[in-house]
Amino acid sequence: MNGLVGPGFKDISSPDGNTLTFTVPGTLGPNCAPDQACPQFLMKVTSAPYKISVLTNGMTEDIEIFTVVGGPALTP
Repeated sequence: MNGLVGPGFKDISSPDGNTLTFTVPGTLGPNCAPDQACPQFLMKVTSAPYKISVLTNGMTEDIEIFTVVGGPALTP
């Protein structure tokens, strides 16, 4: 989302090759390669549009704009 990643965003498989299901996390962080120096920060996810990209077999594809609305889910 906007070039950042969150928990649960890696190794998501598509049951039909066309759809992905994921939970939008409360924060996003930098998407750094294992051999790359990486800044340490978290960005809070707010109600806003986010550009979604998918990395498959080393190729990145921009999907579309995904709009987050509302606030965080309530947990008991």
